[in-house]
Amino acid sequence: MKKYEMKTLITFMFCSLSLFVIGQNGSIEVENGLKIGNTTSTINGTVRYTGSDFEGRVGGIWESLTTGGSSVWSLNGSKAYYNAGNVGIGTTNPVIKFHVYGGDGASGVNPNGFVRQLLEDDTQVFSEIDATSWAGFTFAGSGQSLRAGMFYNYGGDDVRFRSGGVDGRLVIDPNGFIGIGTAAPAKHLDLGASGADIRFSDSNFSAIQWYEAGTEVAYLTHNANDVILQNSDTGNLNLYSEDGRVRMNAAGDITIGTTISSPTYELLESGSGATRNALMELNNYNFTGASKRAILLDTEGSNNEPFVILYGKDGIEEAIKLDADVSGKSRITVDEVLIKGGADFAENFDILEEDILPSPGMVVSIDANSTGKLTITSEKYDRKVAGIISGANGVESGLMMGQTGSIADGDYPVALTGRVYVYANSENGKIVPGDLLTTSSQKGYAMRVSDFDNAQGAIIGKAMTEVDEKGFVLVLVNLQ
Repeated sequence: MKKYEMKTLITFMFCSLSLFVIGQNGSIEVENGLKIGNTTSTINGTVRYTGSDFEGRVGGIWESLTTGGSSVWSLNGSKAYYNAGNVGIGTTNPVIKFHVYGGDGASGVNPNGFVRQLLEDDTQVFSEIDATSWAGFTFAGSGQSLRAGMFYNYGGDDVRFRSGGVDGRLVIDPNGFIGIGTAAPAKHLDLGASGADIRFSDSNFSAIQWYEAGTEVAYLTHNANDVILQNSDTGNLNLYSEDGRVRMNAAGDITIGTTISSPTYELLESGSGATRNALMELNNYNFTGASKRAILLDTEGSNNEPFVILYGKDGIEEAIKLDADVSGKSRITVDEVLIKGGADFAENFDILEEDILPSPGMVVSIDANSTGKLTITSEKYDRKVAGIISGANGVESGLMMGQTGSIADGDYPVALTGRVYVYANSENGKIVPGDLLTTSSQKGYAMRVSDFDNAQGAIIGKAMTEVDEKGFVLVLVNLQ
């Protein structure tokens, strides 16, 4: 029956249309078109045209042959979308909305895992990369060289950043430590590069701040020309070195030494406002006494006159006291004065300059016509002799007196006692050590005494040397 019907159909079509040819492989070739009409057949594999769409019978239902039918994809105009599950490329088990199994080349740095892209919901967007070695994002320059990027190091569980073609410019380790110039930061911020610097470009008020429980406790800042390090808490400000330390507490007291409990020195400040006494102590813990006070800077009196006291080794006895104002005068109180810079006691005088310029080593006498002033001697056995101008031949004055702005002042130190070099001649014979010296007729020069009766009141002192090649004699000044 089937064979007959097919033969009849073929014959019919050949006779009526001559439209198709049956090939040897069972295919049908149609010329000029093939018309397919609608049908209600229930046979799978049937194709029909409903008047608006081509459909095919599959699995007992009619499926559109143009829109995909029950395909997972849907169309919104020219846009295809899918909302029912996850989409995988390169994997049959997508675990997120869009799961790409990358294989080689997914991240550009030897990836061997998964690339997860664009997980989106109402509040957040992620771009995830799964790997068992290295994974990340890279930026390539010319020639496809990697110039910059961000990578996850699976073995070290850290994140690394590349710039300028160099890996590890910045590293964030599993502890949250950040390394710049080091791949193994040891602190929360570790600048590992040699000569690493931190620069604040703002000219004023850039700061490093320390907080505790949300409250600032300290900061380091720059304000105009000042650098400010402030402890806003109640604790101390400490500066440490290998062999010592400096501490300043909230009261402004400063301790200096290798240990805070027994420092080498202390600087203490107390008082404030108009009534403050400006106290500062320097304590020496090397002292053996009960008190460790070494130096005290303080004020006293109604006008807060300042003074300084240096204490003896017991820290109690006042060794030296310097008063800036004692009834309007400054004063030094001391047990002993050691002078190492000179050998005579001198007073300052004005010396009249006539035909000869006063110079160190010259003998001077009282000028009877000028109150309080001196002149260079020019007569033998001058009972007005006052002394010798100090400073000759390298021996300077050890102690000088004078009252500034009064008649008891002047430009030249005149030795009244002590050792000093004096110009001398042999007018009265050769000078030898032990000779008494008096004035000579040569201006400013001394000579030996030969007339002791006439020398009474005119003796300068006693010679300690002979006359040297410069014309000087060292004399022990002792006016008589």
